[in-house]
Formats: sequence, C-alpha cells, structure tokens
Amino acid sequence: MRKSAKTDHTFACLQNATSEEIFEGVNASLTNPTEKFPFHPTIDGPDGVYPDYPSRLFARGHFAKLPFIAGTNLDESTLFTLPSLNYTTELIESFLIANFSPPLVSTQSFDDAVKQLVALYPEDPALDGDMGYQSQRRFWIQTASNAGVKTFGYLFTQPQAGSGRLGVFHSSELVYVYGDVENPTPSDAALSSNMMDYWISFATSLDPNDGKGSSRTEWPQYTPDNQCLSKVIIQLNGDNLTAIPDDYRKEQIDLSIRCLSPSITGVLCRSTY
Repeated sequence: MRKSAKTDHTFACLQNATSEEIFEGVNASLTNPTEKFPFHPTIDGPDGVYPDYPSRLFARGHFAKLPFIAGTNLDESTLFTLPSLNYTTELIESFLIANFSPPLVSTQSFDDAVKQLVALYPEDPALDGDMGYQSQRRFWIQTASNAGVKTFGYLFTQPQAGSGRLGVFHSSELVYVYGDVENPTPSDAALSSNMMDYWISFATSLDPNDGKGSSRTEWPQYTPDNQCLSKVIIQLNGDNLTAIPDDYRKEQIDLSIRCLSPSITGVLCRSTY
C-alpha cells in the first residue's frame, strides 16, 4: 500500500487496503520525527466540510456559536515525542518547516517566525504541546468568548503516578471525567468526583456550577478583556482546585497563535510580532 501511495491512485489503494495494512502505514509514519501526524483536514472549497482556513472563518464569525468546555493537560506533547531523539535546534526547526509548510506568507516571514519560536523554546520538545494544544485551545476559546459564546476553560494538572517523563500526559484526564481512576488516592477521588459533577452540570444546564452534587470550587465563565474576571480558567488539581488566569507562557503561545497553528490559524503569521 505504501508503494501505491506514491502514485495517482491513493484513494483506490485505501479502499482496497485491510485494516492491518492501514495501521502499518500510519504507525510507520508516526516514527518519522519530522512529521507530526500523517493525516490532516484538507480545505475542500465552497460548500465543503473545510471551505477555508479556520482563521479566516473565525475572523468572519463563521462558526457554530454553541456553549462548550475546552481545556488542555499540563504535559500534552510528551506522549507524542520520542525520548530517544536529541531535540536540537536544527531538528526542531526542520520539524516546524516540514509540518507547517507551505505557509500563507512569504518564505522569509515564515523562516523568521520559526527562528523566533525556537528561540522561545530552546531545544525543548514541549514546543509541540503549545503549538498543537495550548495555543489552539486559547485561540479558540478567546475567539468564541469575544463573539459572546458561553464557554469554560481548564488546565488539568493532577500528578499521574508512575507516568515518569510523560507527566500529566495527553488524555490522562479522561478517567477522572468518567470516574474510572485506578487505585485512586484521596486527591484523585476528590478531583474525579468534582470533574464528573462539573461535566454533568454543564451537560444538563450549560453551566458547570449548578449547585448540585459535590461541593466544589466555582468555575468562572471565560470572558473577554472588558469584563470582570476576564480570561480565567480553572486548574483541575485535587490538592489545588482553583481559578487561575489564562496567561501561562503568554509570549510563546501568542507567537504560536499568530504564526504556526495550521489547524486553527492557517499559518497566518501577522506582522505584529
């Protein structure tokens, strides 16, 4: 199948491939350190599923204005980095260029943005977590709240026993939402109870603070700059469940938002940096 993928008959190839062959191809692509994921949404023009770059659609207000919860984990990217690699500046730059090209700006502007971003994350694979998750969540929630959408944000920081270098890794929050934490500590159990009640409350009332279930910290609505308690998210941690400002790594994430977040911004590197 991988040989056929180099021809003009990739669709027919995929139609006739077995699930084992598809998995083999996907797994092989994931071991390439210069590629993030083998598949991405593709712009398919007017009346398509993705008619344009999301950044352009957001700027025109063309998105579903429905209430939502959006959040990220403290160490989102560790699950997708290869510990055996030496993450040098050169490797990180090649990763960015390979995965975020072609840009919608000049090559010079794009190269300058890459160098600025790498300078803010010197030889740090955590860069991918901000680009792929943290900046995406922040940009989306700010765009929606500025449009008057009722939304709530979180940062999940609960320590994960035995996770080693993975830390608070991608998807580790799910077992807390579903009340399925294995061998929970008192901190885990309390947090899981709170998170279940937050989510159930939101599902039934579009607000995580319905006053029912466990006694829990008020989760502030995410609001624009011109309102009280603007840009506040909740830190989901069994020992420190509290509201915090959404300003961690602001300089780095702001640059990621402006320049190098293709699934959200379409690599629209603006001149304000």
